[in-house]
Parts: sequence; C-alpha cells; structure tokens
Amino acid sequence: MRARRAVPTTPQDSLFRPEFLDSKLISERHAMICQYINLDEATARRDWMETSFAAMGLSASRMRAVRIDEIPDRDPEVNIGNLMRRPWIEAEIACFLSHRECWKRIAAGDEPFGAVFEDDVHFAPGAPAFLRDGSWIPPGVELVKLETLLSKTLLSRQALAAQDRLLRRLDGLHLGAAAYVLSRPAAQQLLARSRQLDVPVDHLIFNPAQYGLRFAPWQLCPAICIQDDRLTPDATRLGSQISETYRGLTPSPKPKSLLGKLHRELTRPLKQAARLLQDPARLVQRPRQIVPFR
Repeated sequence: MRARRAVPTTPQDSLFRPEFLDSKLISERHAMICQYINLDEATARRDWMETSFAAMGLSASRMRAVRIDEIPDRDPEVNIGNLMRRPWIEAEIACFLSHRECWKRIAAGDEPFGAVFEDDVHFAPGAPAFLRDGSWIPPGVELVKLETLLSKTLLSRQALAAQDRLLRRLDGLHLGAAAYVLSRPAAQQLLARSRQLDVPVDHLIFNPAQYGLRFAPWQLCPAICIQDDRLTPDATRLGSQISETYRGLTPSPKPKSLLGKLHRELTRPLKQAARLLQDPARLVQRPRQIVPFR
C-alpha cells in the first residue's frame, strides 16, 4: 500500500486547530463593553463607578443619562404609551431613554456583548471574572440579569453552569435594571421593541411572562451586583434618583373611612387579578426564591 503523503499545513491552517487557537481570537469572539448611566451633575456617583471599575482592573464608558427636561427632545421614533395602572413618572421615562442609548451603542458596536449598569451599584468580589468578556455565557443565552433585588422571584429548575455560579431562566417578575449583560442581537431587538414605551425598562426586559421577547432573560445566581439602597437600606450612601422620585411622589397612607374600607374589600379581587396579569408566574405552583448577593 502506497503511503499517504502528508499535506503541509500553513500558519493559517494551524489557527483552526484547537491547540493553536489564538487567545486574542477567543477574546474578540466574546468581547464585552461595559457602560454605566450617569447624570452630568451626579459627580459623586461617577467617581464611585470609576473607582469601582478601576479596583476590578476593568474599564467602562460613561453613558450620559437623559434628563427629564430632555424627554421632549427624544428620538422622534420613540412613542410614549402606557400599559400601566398608573401614570408615568418622568424619571422612569428618562431612565428608559438612557438605557436605549446604551442599547444603541451595543447594537452598533463590534463587541458581541455589552454590560449596562446604573451608577449606584455595588460589585461582589467575583464580579471581574464576569465582566472581562462573555466567554462564560452559554450559546443561546442573550440576556443575563447580574443584580438581585432581594425579593422572591420564580426561577427555572434548569440551571446552566457559569464559572463558579449558575444561570437560571427567569420565569417570573424580577424588577430592577441596574446591572445586566445582553448580546448585540438582543440589543437590536430591544431597540425595535422599545420604539413604543409602554412600561418601565425593567418591566420590559425582566418580566418575561408579560412582555415576552424572542429571547428569555436569565438570572446569574448568586448575583454579582446590587443597588446601594438594597445593600444598605438604612444608611444609603449613593441612592437612586428614581427611588428618590418615587419617595417624593408617593403619599403617606391615610386612615380609611368605613366606606373606604368597604371599597377596598370590594375591589380586592380586581386588584389581585391585575397583579396576576402583571406577573402570571404567580399561578405557577413552584417555590419562589430570593437570589442572594455575594
């Protein structure tokens, strides 16, 4: 039998062999841009974020937050509707428009993934491993929530490995949009979906049962981020401007009259039904969990 002649390989051929894979190519395939949203006048929070990223050995770009008085000058393709049971708070609209600016940067960029942060988050010691690149994100996962609100939510029984943590599909409402990672295609889809603003940004991206997108949100467990007012509720160092707006607009409860109490009891079933419509996952007979931060 005639011996087969070895086919010479070129440097280009060797790049496709696993033992010769270039780490730079791997890095480019999973590159991630980090952005944080920050108002011009919020210099203390800007310093906080810059210091936090520097301590992790990472860099992040600042996305100038949209101001309330700039809402009328928003992108003309964005229409503001309302599917809520209450009026919009202007700070919510400005916050949503700020997140859209981050999505635009990710959708138009070269990086396959982008991380978005609000400027009052704290990072767990293990956070850098998840923010250097997206190599830990399994194929098919387009959106990952990195933070926890420390409130009960519904997570899938299925779990995917993500370094020293787990990824669980978010099956119920888990509010908050202070820290998340999304792919470039997810950013493009969110931009198209949010031309009509009907609910706050966290309801759109982290309420899968109600405002379904073509991809499911996943939760990193334990979470690597948490907002300042959740970590230190009795001694908030940074505060959330949206939370402060809520506190300023929410009136203190007043004692109800007998007629008021009767009205409350008669309308209770309707309110319960409305809550189920907002978060249908409440009907699922499965334990709800609090995602820890560490």
